[in-house]
Amino acid sequence: MIEVLTDPRAFFSSMPREGGYEAPGLFAIVMLLANAVIAGLFALLHLQVFGFVAALILVPLFGAIGLAIGTIIVLLLSRALKGEATLESSFRVVAYSAALFPLAAVARALPYLPILVEAYGIYIFIVAVIAVALPGVDPVTTTIEAIPLVILYELTIWLCVLTDRRASRRAEVASIGES
Repeated sequence: MIEVLTDPRAFFSSMPREGGYEAPGLFAIVMLLANAVIAGLFALLHLQVFGFVAALILVPLFGAIGLAIGTIIVLLLSRALKGEATLESSFRVVAYSAALFPLAAVARALPYLPILVEAYGIYIFIVAVIAVALPGVDPVTTTIEAIPLVILYELTIWLCVLTDRRASRRAEVASIGES
């Protein structure tokens, strides 16, 4: 996690493109669970027991869906830019990019900090895609060509976040109504 967050270029450049789905999948699961626990603890701080339970169930569920969608987007991005990504290497990019999830969960406690974390997430994603899916391609040209697909990826992530927030608000309203 520290390597991905502190030196994503070196991490993704040296990351094996093959080797199975288990290690990156397990890493992503741990990051999603950490995200869920942090979101759940914030819900408990606001005395939202239902929000806590919803966070523990919905965050990993929507996170797994996001990982699948992200994998497809990376694969399509690579193919659109004549890259050499496979389904497995695309999954590895998205799974290891999940290192940002716990940090993003903590950032939600402060106003505007999530925007900075999301911007850093975009940077990590671009670096990872260039290093893994598009090696040997000019990074500046690739970044400019990839911007529409990166925006699509980020909109998908934001849609998942908004869905999570709406579910949390509904849970909050439901728990207040039960009181």
